[in-house]
Amino acid sequence: MVGFNAKNLDCIESFYICNFCSLVLRKPVQLIDYGHRLCQSCANEQTGKLIRCSEHCEKAPRENNSDQNIDALKEVFQTINILSDGVGNLVGELKSLSTECDQLGNRLQTSIQESSRVHKSIEEQHPSIDDIKSKQEMIEQEIPSIIKKIDDMSRNSCDGTYTSRITNAKEKIG
Repeated sequence: MVGFNAKNLDCIESFYICNFCSLVLRKPVQLIDYGHRLCQSCANEQTGKLIRCSEHCEKAPRENNSDQNIDALKEVFQTINILSDGVGNLVGELKSLSTECDQLGNRLQTSIQESSRVHKSIEEQHPSIDDIKSKQEMIEQEIPSIIKKIDDMSRNSCDGTYTSRITNAKEKIG
């Protein structure tokens, strides 16, 4: 019992056509090594442990080692699960880092605003400091004249005696 006969075979994709009988596949079998398909009955007509591929003119094993394929597939699934867990961990770490980055950005913004306020306060106080310095210089210049006035006032007495004061006595003696 070969594949199905159809009048419009030229309209059917080659994927659905048996490579051996050239009819529409009936109970398709795929050759593992080549990926080509043929009918189950066409595969059964060939004797021996190998099936001849009509396109490659080579023979493929009749039996595939499905246990090896299943084991390999299990390994692939295990690898995928491990990678999936790793990706999950990375996503969690990325979210954590993103949150931390946002917090640091907020702190930075707050620090910038505070720095701006401090800078403005310093600029406002700067003229006051200059005023204080200029007043201090003026007072320092007036100190000698004030000292002289105090000395002059202490020399005058009410009883008519004149008291003289010697300034810098240590320097003059020594």
